[in-house]
Amino acid sequence: MSRSMRLHFVNHACVLIECGDTRLLCDPWLSGSVFHNGWRLLVPDSPTCIDLEPSHLWISHEHPDHFSPRDLLSIPQSHRERLPAYYQRTSDRKVVRFLADNGFPVSEMGDEVLPLGSGVSARCGSVGSDSWLLVESAGASILNMNDCLTLDPQVLEQLRNKIGTVDVLLTQFSYANWVGNPADGDLHRRAAAMWLDQIRGQIAAFTPRYVVPFASFVWFCHDENDYMNRHMNRVRDVVQVIRDCGAEPVAMFPGDVWAIGDANDTEDACGRWDGAYESVALRDREHASPVAFGKLQATFEAYAARLRWKNDWRAVEDFAVRGNLPATRIFLWDYDSCVSLDILSGLREAGLATEGWDVAMHSESLLNVLQYEWGRGTLTVNGRFHVDYRNVGRFWRQTQIAYANNVGLRFPDTLSPEALLAPPRSLAARIAAMRTA
Repeated sequence: MSRSMRLHFVNHACVLIECGDTRLLCDPWLSGSVFHNGWRLLVPDSPTCIDLEPSHLWISHEHPDHFSPRDLLSIPQSHRERLPAYYQRTSDRKVVRFLADNGFPVSEMGDEVLPLGSGVSARCGSVGSDSWLLVESAGASILNMNDCLTLDPQVLEQLRNKIGTVDVLLTQFSYANWVGNPADGDLHRRAAAMWLDQIRGQIAAFTPRYVVPFASFVWFCHDENDYMNRHMNRVRDVVQVIRDCGAEPVAMFPGDVWAIGDANDTEDACGRWDGAYESVALRDREHASPVAFGKLQATFEAYAARLRWKNDWRAVEDFAVRGNLPATRIFLWDYDSCVSLDILSGLREAGLATEGWDVAMHSESLLNVLQYEWGRGTLTVNGRFHVDYRNVGRFWRQTQIAYANNVGLRFPDTLSPEALLAPPRSLAARIAAMRTA
């Protein structure tokens, strides 16, 4: 096996793959909080992008723990012009446009083999909105799966047929989104177990000699989502799973460098991660600031105007007349009262009742949902909300059209009525379904 490829573990999902003159930097989130002050890096100290001296840049998907505009824009303009960037092909092309508009020579990357130089080649493929990267050089291969969801056996079979076996697998190892209300510890544990099952499936499919657990080195950093830290898998948990599956775990701490085929002190890395996990209890949490109802209403009006512009509004009205878009009741913690949200009739105050709501959150979170088309997605990742499992579907439907618009879909031509009526397919929704089963 070639020993020429070296893996630099930078932080979380950021790695640098080095072979000769090729230094491929993947998913650099290196600073600050993401997902509306919902996550921070478990180890907060990282080098900058320019410190890492990359020759190429690859971004897996749009989530800010992989695509961090703040860190990318820290690269001086003169360096950006000499840094080829690669991103998967998408219908909305937002990330590609961002990279191009900010001076990166960017290419959309598909399943074809792309030479990077120094005998290094890469290919990329999509799983939902995420993407994987296969890097090969001199007979050795590294498969970066980052957040690609492979719990569906058919998805895993298709990937196995496409990729085959690999030498090194890099994979996420814990949940990275809301997986239940604070009292639902059993759901959290089941979600964590599902991620370990995904790793077992990936090892069985790709038969890697080495597995590097990564892309889960974060903590939920807000006082509204702190409960999400309790049942997350830790790196020691996954190291044992990897061994039980017959592969060799390679646990790495930020700053570690490992050449394929070399020995790795996994126990030392686990020990350092243990210290990072234990330090979370002592760290300051983020806090929300109340938003005036008038600002929420004004932001809702802009939200509704975007929906009318981007979709066939007559079709939306017809869909709603048939009873398919009931208003959703949102309990605002800082107001100690509810609001009613209906994309056709508006955002209204709805009384003081603390029962009979569909979702509960802070007014700051509702503002974020209304300000950005990706706001609902951010909310489901950062876990800064609670749900009534019986009625959360009303909130999902009221916000689904905007969320679909974010990835280039439009109602009803590319976001069908049937898709809007279907329960959401996210992990959070599947776990909510478990709760009501």
